[in-house]
Amino acid sequence: VSDNTAFVIKDAYLCSAMSYSKETMPEEYTTVCLPRNMACTTSGTKFYTISGVDNTDSPTKLYLTEYKDSVLEAGVPYIMMSSSSKVYFNLGSTYVSAPVSVSGLVGGYASTTVPTKSYSFTRGILGVSNGNSTVNAYEAYIDLSKLSTVASGDAVITLNNTTGISNISASSTGNAKSYNVAGQRVHTSYKG
Repeated sequence: VSDNTAFVIKDAYLCSAMSYSKETMPEEYTTVCLPRNMACTTSGTKFYTISGVDNTDSPTKLYLTEYKDSVLEAGVPYIMMSSSSKVYFNLGSTYVSAPVSVSGLVGGYASTTVPTKSYSFTRGILGVSNGNSTVNAYEAYIDLSKLSTVASGDAVITLNNTTGISNISASSTGNAKSYNVAGQRVHTSYKG
């Protein structure tokens, strides 16, 4: 095959070794769900499954169990955290054509809309969806309705139930000082 010739591999089992990398924010939670079994080669990376929540009626905490096997299962979504900004995986030969949902984690191989009242990570914070958020391909969201109550876990994530900011009002309307973006005090008639 030359550089100018296109080719298609139709059989998922023809490749014997592949790698994948995922950019992350160090020390922030995110998710991963890949169609092949994989081994993480980046030290300082931990993977988790969901144990449950503190309260099924009005949860405020999500409890996690650390996944300690050296190879992640194909098609299974995981929560992960790494000390590195890029995480590398060596993918194996086991292939799963459709992801499975496990303990409230719903994975996808394509960008997916997060249903209302489900949760997803944004910059390491687990927040509730208003129906307008998405997760990227090879990531997952969390359906809390599938979880049971537990008392503890290997890690705990506090749930952020804020979906947006509304009804902002000033506490006083007195003589407020005005500043420009450089932090310099300006006259109240200043525009820009």
